[in-house]
Amino acid sequence: MTARRKILAAMAAAPLCGLAGRAAGGEAPQAWDQTFDVVVAGGGGAGLAAAVSAAQNGASVCLLEKLAMLGGDTLRSTGYFSCVEPRRQKMNGIADSIDLHCRQTMQAGRNLGNPKLVRLMVEEAPQTVAWLESCGVLFQDAVYEIYGSGYRRCLKPLLPRGTAYVRALSQKAMELGVKVLLETRLTDLLIDAGGRTAGVAAQLSDGRMLAVRAKKGVILATGGFGANAAMVAHYAPELAGLATDNSPGSTGDAVELAQRLGLALEGMPYVECVAGNPPGRKTHARLFIPSDFVLINERGGRFVEEDALRLTLTQAILRQPNRRCFTVFDMQGVEHLDPISQKGLYQALVADEAFNAATLGELARMMQVPQEAFAREIERYNKSAAGAGKAPAAAPNKCTRIGCTPLVKPPFWAYEVGLTVHYTPGGVTVNDAGEVMRTDGTALKGLWAAGEVTGSVHGANRLGGNGLADAMTFGRLAGKAAALSKA
Repeated sequence: MTARRKILAAMAAAPLCGLAGRAAGGEAPQAWDQTFDVVVAGGGGAGLAAAVSAAQNGASVCLLEKLAMLGGDTLRSTGYFSCVEPRRQKMNGIADSIDLHCRQTMQAGRNLGNPKLVRLMVEEAPQTVAWLESCGVLFQDAVYEIYGSGYRRCLKPLLPRGTAYVRALSQKAMELGVKVLLETRLTDLLIDAGGRTAGVAAQLSDGRMLAVRAKKGVILATGGFGANAAMVAHYAPELAGLATDNSPGSTGDAVELAQRLGLALEGMPYVECVAGNPPGRKTHARLFIPSDFVLINERGGRFVEEDALRLTLTQAILRQPNRRCFTVFDMQGVEHLDPISQKGLYQALVADEAFNAATLGELARMMQVPQEAFAREIERYNKSAAGAGKAPAAAPNKCTRIGCTPLVKPPFWAYEVGLTVHYTPGGVTVNDAGEVMRTDGTALKGLWAAGEVTGSVHGANRLGGNGLADAMTFGRLAGKAAALSKA
């Protein structure tokens, strides 16, 4: 058994106290089944960061996760963390600043995010990276611009995708004595007579109920609602029926709680998509570095600059015939993928859900796009890639901004993509201290939130790489705030 499996098995086997049952209507019960200083709901990146941070600041901590394993969407993420990191960026010849990152984050979200929270995230992200490193996460020295990030400031761990964060933080949580209850779903927030969050009610996998007291506070980190098709259709009807790359646990649990308990929500219609699996496809293949690929429509032509913001890319794909297109790349792009992504690509190839061919003409035939139009488009692209940096372009494009990988190394690859629901920037409203707000404009004391469950940071669109920066940073800050609060 691997070390990580041993950790999770030990957490899952942690004994439960006797069940006292809970009071109805969100009221605190007369007796509690278990008592901790801090209770964290959700075992993804934000929840793990909050639990570890709270424990490091002297609190006893219980973390509830409704699935049978930790990780949430963080485990499925690309692993890229957006951060102004002077040492690595200077090493790679990149000029950056806190002000620029703030400005780009606000502009990308149509200036609908909370500017104070955006600045807090950006200013604290470098400290979060250092904190993650102290917890055991090892980052590459390379710095990347990824799909929808708008700038070259994304750090990537040595381990593929989001595994580094989940492994390091779950290990640290175990070392610090955090009690983790898997297959335990949050069902209610329990409020004391003074109107403060006193604990949570949760349901175990066998249906039994558990009332857990939180003497200092509760942290909501239950994620977004991207895996809840009905909720996506309700808030963003134009995206109804799309596939999702979210964890099956991302069902918007906090939205129902918020509506029932009078908590404020914001940004709910802003559902972010990426070019991913069309409906019905079983395998998962996705490229992340826009310099490595082009998007080609059914007519064999490019229709958008691939380094555009995700909202722009989504709108461009929506305008294509049948809302479909292809990601096209060469063997260089494959070589740049991490092992998990390479595995997904070859699984797609075996399942006839991706194509590769020795020539571009053969690839066009397999894609069923006009071969001459496709050949001309790739030739234009390769000329642009070869000439980038040699002379000023009349009109700036991806190749002049970030550079392009010429598509010249066979075999050439393509897979069909459709829009995939990837992130839901809307959620519960939090104030500058990360406390959850009521609809009457007051904070519900003893309740913090962090990560995708919140709706106050990104606005209408999230920059690529900012999701993990948000989750880890605000998780870390919420954990500390809860641990140091007065009971």
